[in-house]
Amino acid sequence: MKKITVILGVILVFTWALVGCSESETPTNDPIQETTQEATETEETTETESVTELAPETYVFEIDGTVIQMHESAAPVLEALGKETSYFEAESCAFQGLDRMYGYGSYEVVTYERDGDEYVLSVVLYDDTVKTQEGLRLFENRDRVLEIYGEPDLGNDKLMVYEDEITVLSIVLDDAGQVISIEYNAVVGE
Repeated sequence: MKKITVILGVILVFTWALVGCSESETPTNDPIQETTQEATETEETTETESVTELAPETYVFEIDGTVIQMHESAAPVLEALGKETSYFEAESCAFQGLDRMYGYGSYEVVTYERDGDEYVLSVVLYDDTVKTQEGLRLFENRDRVLEIYGEPDLGNDKLMVYEDEITVLSIVLDDAGQVISIEYNAVVGE
């Protein structure tokens, strides 16, 4: 079952990357950039606090005291997470520079480059040993998703999408209504 989850996760990441290839420009004058710049200026690195100041009411992934927010500077996050178990990089289709994928076994952090620095683009959960900050794990059911997050902003029987200003939280369900994928993605462009 874990192999299936990993394969589905990899497929989702690469599908997402290909969708990003259809975007021809890097966003400019983006309020997300301004939020990222403000957050980067107020970085903190304590074990129990976020690496950066969080945007209000945003979906974040937290692991071992490290809070990961989309569009935040990746350097302090990657330092806090320690040595990755796998690494892959490729030319970005959505941004100038490289997209980098740092694997940590149960989850993966994907980054993008802007002005010579790396920023968090997405986080993909691969197994039920990790959970969302709100407590959702892979292989739980649709009712549990609704209990935690309420009705989705978008979706259908197989996909539940929750959005805030900078993050899209996507939850994929199988035919039986069981969660088979959880992915955080940065909102890119308009």
